[in-house]
Amino acid sequence: MSTLSRRKFSQDEKYAILEEANLRGITVVLREHKLSYSVFSRWKEQFRSDDKNDQKSRYKILQEMKNLVTENERLKKIIANQALQIQIQTEKLKNKQVM
Repeated sequence: MSTLSRRKFSQDEKYAILEEANLRGITVVLREHKLSYSVFSRWKEQFRSDDKNDQKSRYKILQEMKNLVTENERLKKIIANQALQIQIQTEKLKNKQVM
């Protein structure tokens, strides 16, 4: 009775095998790497859920960026109003000094 040791694949190797299966065909690649379809489908699901998590984090980042742009525009308006008030006050002071 022989015991087969379990092979371990890195995330990069798993991803490469999945990509290869998309290009060349699942059956051919699974035979070549001596993998079962259940392992292949588990890897595929794992990467699919990772993609969903990436999409969620990208969505959160985009929302935060939109919020920051809005806040930036609001602050620019405040600064512009303050600069305008300062300009008006300096002109009033100049007019008072001239008279």
